[in-house]
Amino acid sequence: MGKGIGMLDREFHVRFTLGDLAKWLFFSPIVVGVAYLLYCLPWGNADAPAWVQAVGSVVAIGVAVWVANAHTAFQVKQVKDREAQVLRLALSLSRHAAELIEMGVDRTEAGKSGVAGLRTLHQVMNEWDRILGGIDYYSLPNPEAAAAWIEVHQALRGANRSVVSVLGSAAFAQQELVVMRKMHQFAVAAIHRLAVSAAGHLPDLKVSLEVA
Repeated sequence: MGKGIGMLDREFHVRFTLGDLAKWLFFSPIVVGVAYLLYCLPWGNADAPAWVQAVGSVVAIGVAVWVANAHTAFQVKQVKDREAQVLRLALSLSRHAAELIEMGVDRTEAGKSGVAGLRTLHQVMNEWDRILGGIDYYSLPNPEAAAAWIEVHQALRGANRSVVSVLGSAAFAQQELVVMRKMHQFAVAAIHRLAVSAAGHLPDLKVSLEVA
C-alpha cells in the first residue's frame, strides 16, 4: 500500500463472541429441529445414549460448517467494502486532479494576470502528485480501473510540467496551453473509464461525469 493515504492502511479482524454465537445458534432452524428430535427420542430405551451421541456429533459438524461459512462470508464482504472504499476515493481524487488541470488552462489563458495563480497551482499540483502516488494501483479491483488511475496521474504530471514551462518563459504559453488542454481531455476520458470499471462494485454510482 502507498504510504500517502493512511485511510487505506487498515486491517480487518473477525471476532466471534460466545454471546453472538449463542444468539445465532438459538435462532437457527437447524438447532430448533435438533431440539425437537431430541425431545422425541425414546429416552426410556437402552439405546438412548447412543442416539444422543450420534445427534450431538451431527450437530457439532453442522455448527462447525456453519461458523466456517459465516466467517468466509464476512471476509468476502470486508474485501468488497474495501474495494468500494478505494474506488470511491480514486474517483474523488481523479475529479479533483482534472479540475486542477483545467485551472492550469484557465491561468495560462489569462496571460500575465494568471502568473501568480500558476505559481500557486504548481505547488498544489506537486502536493496532489504526492497524494495520487499514495494510492497503489494494485489495490484497485481490476486492470481497467488501475490503468485509468495511472492515466489520470500521468495527465496531472504532464499538466504540471506545462505549468513549469510557462512559468519559465511566457514564450511557451501557447504551446503548453495546447498540451494542458490535451491533458485535461486525457484525464476526463480516463475518469470515465474508471467510473465504468467501478460501476460493478458501486451499484449506486451514476456513470455521467461532467468535469470539463
